[in-house]
Amino acid sequence: LGSFKPWVRSIYPSASSTFHRRDLIRLSCSWPWARSGDVTMAGDFDSLMAGNLGAEPLVEGFLPRSRVVLLAADGGCSKSTLMYQLAAAASSGTKFLGMFVSALTRVLFYQVDEPASDAQDKLRTMDLAEHLSGNPNFRIQWAFTPGKIADLEEEILRDGRELVIMDSFTTIFGGSEHSLNDAEIALHLYELQRIASRTNCTIVITHHLNQGSLKGSKTRTRTDIRPHDLFGSAFILNACSDVWGIWKTDEGTGDHPRYRMKKLKNRSRLCPDGQIYDLEGDVETLRHTLVDGVGDESIVLARTLKEGVLGYLQQHKGQFFGTNLLTTELQARNNKFTSISADSVRRVLTSLYSQGHKTRVTRRKLPASSSKTGRRGYQYGIE
Repeated sequence: LGSFKPWVRSIYPSASSTFHRRDLIRLSCSWPWARSGDVTMAGDFDSLMAGNLGAEPLVEGFLPRSRVVLLAADGGCSKSTLMYQLAAAASSGTKFLGMFVSALTRVLFYQVDEPASDAQDKLRTMDLAEHLSGNPNFRIQWAFTPGKIADLEEEILRDGRELVIMDSFTTIFGGSEHSLNDAEIALHLYELQRIASRTNCTIVITHHLNQGSLKGSKTRTRTDIRPHDLFGSAFILNACSDVWGIWKTDEGTGDHPRYRMKKLKNRSRLCPDGQIYDLEGDVETLRHTLVDGVGDESIVLARTLKEGVLGYLQQHKGQFFGTNLLTTELQARNNKFTSISADSVRRVLTSLYSQGHKTRVTRRKLPASSSKTGRRGYQYGIE
């Protein structure tokens, strides 16, 4: 840093005489070459839209890029082991939970919720050496405090990290000057969100659920999770881009417990609002596997439907189709799609349009006279 100070002051005269490392980090994030142009300090609409900030998911159907994601669960729902699985899949570019395609990613794991001895025992039982042993993309640290947030940005930029996992929000930020019930506790999350956006890095944080929501339940078991079940201030939910909740169901067995994972906040729109995934645990390996989605949002069907819609539009370049017509065409062409709904097709089309830089899918409004409700719908196609 010492060699940088004179040069920085030569181009940044307003720098104080006590120029600190965090000042250099903040300055470097404004340079146009930071992170290969992924971070755009846009001053107008065209400059902003020229980039593809966070357009591609980090983990299919689960993790967006450049955002803060909260994963909340009761104690005993294996949050930490689930995060070890995520780290192993992302750092090796393999499928998360045996189903979700993960981009090959440099991972930094802050394990503050359990000692190294516990982590060692779990990682050995989970047989994750095949993914993590000798893997330069994975690094784990055992301490993090709110005061290290500025240093986190430096580490992300220096090492090219694209995924940071923090276990857990309570142990890291609960001992600060503010209680978890104070609105100010969310300021840490807002700052992490700014870092995620500037560095194009996803930050995943584990958290706990409010046990008070189980009062009155004879079995003390959950049947659902809602946003107000998060422990602490409501601003914790507001400060995060996406939020998942996990609870244990009574459908599994002793050796193979069942869990349900539900989307509580969906700013990234990687999956439908309220998406639910069923997970199965394994006491012998401490691993989770994805059983499937709930309802018509089957993981395999959703993936097949997206491929089918895109393939149909590619075969009919220059033509545009409304949602209802496209649904009918797909149902007639493929028996896998006989039960799909127009809403499912509409969600796929919206996703393909939002990724237009890659899919080339565009849309145009239907004529005003074609709408019976007064709301003009869209037709989708590829020019």
